[in-house]
Amino acid sequence: MTHPYYLHRRTLLQHLMLHGATGSGKTALVLIPMLEQLINLASRHEDSSIVVLDLKGDPAFFHSMRIAAKRRGLRFRWFTTKLRHSTFGFNPFLQRHFKRDMTKNQAAEMYAKAFGLDFGNLYGASYFRDLAVLVLRALLELPEIDSFAKLSLYAKKHPDFFDLPKKAAEQTTHLHASLDALATIEPLNVTPDTTSEAICNNAIDVSDVFEEPQVLYFYLPSTLEDLISFTTSKLFGYLLLTAASMRPPKQRKKVFFCVDEFQRIVSQDFAVFVQQARAFDIGCILATQTTADLYSAGDDFAEVLEENTGTKIDLTGIGKRQSERLIEQSPDGIRLLKSFSDKGPSEQEQVVKSLTYDELTHITAHAGRGLVRTAMPYGLTQCGGRQVRFSADFHIPASEYQRRLHATWPAEIDNPGTLTVTGTPPGAGRSASESPSGEASETQSAPSQQKSLIKRVAARILRDQPQVTQSEE
Repeated sequence: MTHPYYLHRRTLLQHLMLHGATGSGKTALVLIPMLEQLINLASRHEDSSIVVLDLKGDPAFFHSMRIAAKRRGLRFRWFTTKLRHSTFGFNPFLQRHFKRDMTKNQAAEMYAKAFGLDFGNLYGASYFRDLAVLVLRALLELPEIDSFAKLSLYAKKHPDFFDLPKKAAEQTTHLHASLDALATIEPLNVTPDTTSEAICNNAIDVSDVFEEPQVLYFYLPSTLEDLISFTTSKLFGYLLLTAASMRPPKQRKKVFFCVDEFQRIVSQDFAVFVQQARAFDIGCILATQTTADLYSAGDDFAEVLEENTGTKIDLTGIGKRQSERLIEQSPDGIRLLKSFSDKGPSEQEQVVKSLTYDELTHITAHAGRGLVRTAMPYGLTQCGGRQVRFSADFHIPASEYQRRLHATWPAEIDNPGTLTVTGTPPGAGRSASESPSGEASETQSAPSQQKSLIKRVAARILRDQPQVTQSEE
């Protein structure tokens, strides 16, 4: 027998954190049914979009979202970097709000964070961060930069292009490695000069999700390309947040943003995203394996997530940190509701008075069984902030789930506007000083006054910041 838990959609705008070990039913029994319901409500009310970052690469998850969107008449697009798979394009440089509403310094800061180059403000750390931002800012001043492929070419072939000292180029190797990797991903580098009009017109633009209810799915299994998955996921998150912040509240749809295997992109700077997202009606659904995963980015990051997620679900695989949190939050015990109404739970409820680690393990011993706690009461979600036991089951026959798990990937020929990932970016091999037509570019350098400014800023950074490289010791 299952014990359902009625979770009001509005509570998800306060964020949800889902913990569950492999085999706990985290995706199949919780995420897929929850997001299918969100798709149904998005179609009915025409007021929201759903975005999924799948860092595990779950075919059943992908096909479930595709089928649900099709049934409800919502537009469905996907992005993947997996070889020989069809995908829609997603070029961060061609997002509508990127050049229109963001300064070059803001864009450089965003890329530095997405590349994992924001090392914080500790002694010495800010030196390397500022250096990476400086290089990116100088390159982004060039009007011809419209893709990672071109950005990488300029960074490699013109190390002295922006008048930075040689030391700056030597100490930004992480940046160069990131650019080189992203330059090989064809769907990240689609441009009107190198790609067909159909692919460019159907490419993913994050502003679309705030204008028209739809479903976006990013299929980025991090086991194959951890750097690409990490960078693309964080970059999309920052673009989503900046696009939302630049639209008036009445002119944007709500967005439910699900990240499966969230621990893959855990970092201190991403805490800012979680803190600010709900102010722009972006509800985060973050699924990870254990609470301990969140502490890899530091205790402060874990506490930020704890304080900024209104709903928490714990399935099997409860660790020491999780058990301590659950016991601390449940001084009155775990309640299994027998009946309830929109005014709150009835008196018919069972209370477990003692709560130990063994008892928590027993409560969540089977797939689909766990504990849920919601801080904000809306509609039927009236549990007084207490931990509540629940259990879930497949919402579709097991045979249908297996069919989706082994279904073939959508073919490019059946989906106009898609391309197939080949590992070779459009226009590869073109020199940084040539235009797509092969002629020399008329805008090969930034304005002289800009070069002078960058040179002065570089000199100040290299002079005033502590030197921490081996050669300087």
